[in-house]
Amino acid sequence: MSTVVISLLGLLRFSYIMMTLIFTVLQTSVAAKIKAPGFLKYPQIEDEVHREDYAGFREELREDITHVHLTESEKNDLVRARSVYDAIGEMAQNMDVSFVPPNSQTIVSPNKRYFIQSHDLFGSDLYPSGFYRFYYFYLDTDVTHLRVNCHFFKTQFDRLCNKDKFTIFTFPFIKGARRCGEIHGFNKLYEGTVKIAWNTDDTVRKAGFLCEINGVKGVKKQLSHK
Repeated sequence: MSTVVISLLGLLRFSYIMMTLIFTVLQTSVAAKIKAPGFLKYPQIEDEVHREDYAGFREELREDITHVHLTESEKNDLVRARSVYDAIGEMAQNMDVSFVPPNSQTIVSPNKRYFIQSHDLFGSDLYPSGFYRFYYFYLDTDVTHLRVNCHFFKTQFDRLCNKDKFTIFTFPFIKGARRCGEIHGFNKLYEGTVKIAWNTDDTVRKAGFLCEINGVKGVKKQLSHK
């Protein structure tokens, strides 16, 4: 057999080995993503056995949180945030829920629930420093108002909210109302298009927020621009 043929066979064998390795790595990556946090990656709960597996998966996530080098207060905040996140994830399996990506524009329809979070690892880690994202929410033809309801809210606090800022604007988006610190029961109604901007400085990190936006029809009271 000539040297050229031997070289070609060797090259083909090497290519086959490399393709096998790449395929194995891709399979491993896909399998790993199944357990990654995210509304589209929650396991389907079809019977009691699967429910027990899912409960165990949630407990593993909580155990992972306690292993991170955080203060006890920060760990407790993350456990509470994870509990809220899990509840929304379970609800998303049975209701019309949309998880809105950052830096996006969304037309809000009635009878649908839209959720935004402070950062991609909400409930698993504190939000990052030097961070910015925004959301625009427009009204569908059947919607007259937008309701913003935060199920969890814990950010860095300062008196004027100049450091880590959660800001809600209404049209024409010139001046918004800032929010920061720990807020329980944040629930406001707005008329017209809403912009939500979220940015952090380079100092304190907290658990973050998970907020819901709903389209409402025919509401004339309890309007807020703050």
